Amino acid sequence: MRIDSARQDGEQYPDNGSSAEIFTNPDPQAYVELEVLGPLQNLKPGDRAEQTSTYTLIRRVETTAEAEAKRILAR
Repeated sequence: MRIDSARQDGEQYPDNGSSAEIFTNPDPQAYVELEVLGPLQNLKPGDRAEQTSTYTLIRRVETTAEAEAKRILAR
């Protein structure tokens, strides 16, 4: 799966300028979590913030994870 979310030039992002973060937990229940982050904003009660992300499912065709990542990122 590939997740695309446009970065907004000139905006300040959290966590040292990160627009995405990955968290892992090996046990007792293993999981991987990906968070897509938007620019920092001050919101007043009733205000809204939106961010659009596009999810693309990509069929795996390579025999190793490294080769698969190289193929996907070359797109």
